[in-house]
Amino acid sequence: MKKKFLALMLIFALSMTMLVACNNDDKKDDDAKEDSVVNDLAEGLKDSASGNAEEEEDTYPYTFHFAYATDETLKDYANYTECSATNDKDAVKILITADEELSNIKIFSVEFLDFNSDGKANFNFKDVTTAANITPDCPLVLTVTFGDVFPNFGFSFTDSTGDHKIGIEISGINNNPIPTNLDK
Repeated sequence: MKKKFLALMLIFALSMTMLVACNNDDKKDDDAKEDSVVNDLAEGLKDSASGNAEEEEDTYPYTFHFAYATDETLKDYANYTECSATNDKDAVKILITADEELSNIKIFSVEFLDFNSDGKANFNFKDVTTAANITPDCPLVLTVTFGDVFPNFGFSFTDSTGDHKIGIEISGINNNPIPTNLDK
């Protein structure tokens, strides 16, 4: 009986040793894979910083750009038009610049209604005011507030490609103002 017990204990000990050894080998493989991923990311960041990363195609479809209106962002413009969509204490000023003339500027409020059967959001728009044309030399400074999920305000305009309706939201990544296409 004593010999059987010792034999079982020896088999158990050997089994545990092999199990630990196998797990260590798997861990080494996982660590090697993790190191490889980290190294690939580091190389990608290094390439990006040095300008060697592959250039992605510019897919920004708009003829305008958003930024916060600050002394720094306004210093390049001798003239700009100011317009307010709200007098809320939490309002911010957004600089809207254009690559070409944007005409028929209308500022509107946005109210979320519901989602349609296709899952697309339905909104109600209410005109707030109009503004002068936005040109490359004369941008618009628009005072707005941001919504939690959907834009509170937007603007419509005409450019060389037609009429557009754009909501103004805040990026969840860098807190910068971003456009949301509200064309149906």
